[in-house]
Amino acid sequence: MIRMAICDDEKDICSFLEEASEKYLEARRMDYSIDVFYSADALRNHLKKGNEYEMIFLDIEMDGLSGVQLGEILRNDIRDDAAKIIYVSWQESYALELFKIRPLDFLIKPLTMERVEAVLELALRLLNQENDYFVYQQGSVQGRIKISEIVYFSSTLRKIAMRTVDEEIVFAGKLDDLVKSLDEELFWRIHKSFIINQMNVKRFEYNNVKMIDGSTLPISQSYRVDIRNKQKKMLK
Repeated sequence: MIRMAICDDEKDICSFLEEASEKYLEARRMDYSIDVFYSADALRNHLKKGNEYEMIFLDIEMDGLSGVQLGEILRNDIRDDAAKIIYVSWQESYALELFKIRPLDFLIKPLTMERVEAVLELALRLLNQENDYFVYQQGSVQGRIKISEIVYFSSTLRKIAMRTVDEEIVFAGKLDDLVKSLDEELFWRIHKSFIINQMNVKRFEYNNVKMIDGSTLPISQSYRVDIRNKQKKMLK
């Protein structure tokens, strides 16, 4: 079941997004539910009651609470780092403000069916990947863990430490080999000794990154341009 929210104070935009999403999901025979809200305040109240969504189409410019403010509440107060937020706006100037909220995409109005379908395809692919498992080998024992639970990998010599939301798991290997087997859209190398799961980033800064487990990891100078380009790509 895909749970989706659409929040925009323009009813025709809500109708377009709802119809486009229904058409896309029904064509793929997927179970879904879609809730529509005409203000960020209404959606905030609904979320604070414990309701959750895998995807949220969220307008930026609304009377009362803005989409940016609601995004900050979702990430920092409600502490939902998993929801895929797709911002919509008439203006492109908001893009840089949204990095700290880690949206999946940023759509410029007027919307088109092609752009909505493309972002739905990306969101569903990432949701599927996050429910997939990473398989690792500890001596003669093989283990697996949900990809969504991996925060980052670090290495020293020929040992890799995998930090998850609950524990640290150490196994033999090199990051240079590991990075080739990981999905580059989810896992970003930020340093010769660190690979992060970008879906578990709390905040990007110029020379470091804050992860959801409280870790602060350095972004080395040789990777800064690549990381900035990846962030910008996410918002195109």
